[in-house]
Amino acid sequence: MPRNFLGLDTETCNSLIDENGKLDLSQSLVYDVGWQVVNRKGKVKKQRSYVVAEIFLNSILMDSAYYKNKIPMYWEDIKKGKRELKTFRNIWFQFLSDKKRYNCKVVFAHNAFFDYNALNNTLRYLTKSKKRYFFLLKLKFGIPSKWQGMFLEPLQNMLTFVKSMDL
Repeated sequence: MPRNFLGLDTETCNSLIDENGKLDLSQSLVYDVGWQVVNRKGKVKKQRSYVVAEIFLNSILMDSAYYKNKIPMYWEDIKKGKRELKTFRNIWFQFLSDKKRYNCKVVFAHNAFFDYNALNNTLRYLTKSKKRYFFLLKLKFGIPSKWQGMFLEPLQNMLTFVKSMDL
């Protein structure tokens, strides 16, 4: 039975419009990633918020960000210490370290499949595909019936659901 859970969220850029005029998110790159480690009672054990330097400092990539109008807010958050500007490699190593340190066997995300793909895309883009998988493990996607309500709510409401889950 897991004791700690890791909830993460990303913001991305490099979204494209396909030939049919539909938004194609298959090549999304992460410029913002954050996570919380919480225990079964919903107590936050660790919280981190990062801005990916290689992506965020690339004005051409950031021009495609859905929230590009918030770029000045990111700079303010970095100055205030609310977010850290770090290389993706350092962020990745910190994620793996936190996951191991807090023995997190379950990773949650509001839009898990999207975040999974975007994190892998970013890793592949920045390493020229020398590294391919952010999580370094096989993941299964699907929502157990007793958890379905959790995935219908934004990530910030995760703690409420973690408190109420019978795991």
